[in-house]
Amino acid sequence: METPTTIDEANVLITNILTDEHVRTGFTTHYAEGFERLNQLAICKYEEDPGYYLFYCDSNWNVLNDTYHETKEQAIEQAELEFTGTAKTWING
Repeated sequence: METPTTIDEANVLITNILTDEHVRTGFTTHYAEGFERLNQLAICKYEEDPGYYLFYCDSNWNVLNDTYHETKEQAIEQAELEFTGTAKTWING
């Protein structure tokens, strides 16, 4: 599936497709229905919101969960804390 330009009405800035090179660290635990289908990440921004969202998505870019961050860099750091190797595999949205 092609990378969307918006997810949940937020603008997609960068995305990351999780592969075998990305290892789940166990640093955090997410309690969300369907979270086991997680295989893509997206950092997004709503027009009127000063912060950035790290969206945890399934293969169809459906949001399974999210975290909120004051900066894009903090969202990238959060992803790396949860999945090693993501810092070097982001793709511009």
